[in-house]
Amino acid sequence: MAANGIGRRGREPDGAAAARPCAWEGCGARGAYRAPKSRDALRDFHWFCLPHVRLYNAAWSYFDGLDAAAIEAIRRGDASWHRPTWPLGGRGRPPVSGKKPTTANTTTNRT
Repeated sequence: MAANGIGRRGREPDGAAAARPCAWEGCGARGAYRAPKSRDALRDFHWFCLPHVRLYNAAWSYFDGLDAAAIEAIRRGDASWHRPTWPLGGRGRPPVSGKKPTTANTTTNRT
């Protein structure tokens, strides 16, 4: 169980969920399964019974309402865990001017 009291796969232990009803309108079952409320509040949850959390999750989309550019920006950020990145060193690359790099040892042995 995680430190926040929630077990694997977003389910609370039986005792904690016993008092919480399913958030689905008209349902009187226990709300033992969590589902995110919105893309902007991923740590705030609705609590549903199993059949209703399945319905909710099947219809819920993180990318709902975003345009293609915003989706691409999120996808690219996910590749680096949304951490800053920068190019690594320049060794082995030709200089920007297009000239070949010079080396310290340019002598040739002709015998």
